[in-house]
Amino acid sequence: MELKGISWLGTRTKNIEGMVKFCIEQLGLKPVIQEPEMAVFVLPNGDVFEIMAPTINRRQPELEELECPKAEFLVDDVKTARAELEKLGVEFVGPVYTAEKHAWTNFRAPDGHLYGLTDDQPLPPRRDKPA
Repeated sequence: MELKGISWLGTRTKNIEGMVKFCIEQLGLKPVIQEPEMAVFVLPNGDVFEIMAPTINRRQPELEELECPKAEFLVDDVKTARAELEKLGVEFVGPVYTAEKHAWTNFRAPDGHLYGLTDDQPLPPRRDKPA
């Protein structure tokens, strides 16, 4: 397994309107998806920043405890990378999720926070369908 970068950063907030306004007005980002419970921004290099309301991930219960931003590391194949890390004792939380041709999964690092693995940077409207 080779980590190729950090391709996705997401955060949950009760102040989604304030965060979206901040991203647009102060950071100069333009949302590619903007809904009441989420907004997605794609940066010029293709990285994705997603802002979510606390209620958005009802199908990913492991994200209910998310108290800080979550990063996902880009890999070639999520299932293969997950299997390699599981053999090394990494604790995964929840299944491998898919949306269109995209997959991601969550793991807990020694700092106690959730991180993820992702295999692409596409932009599905919802990223909450278990594999």
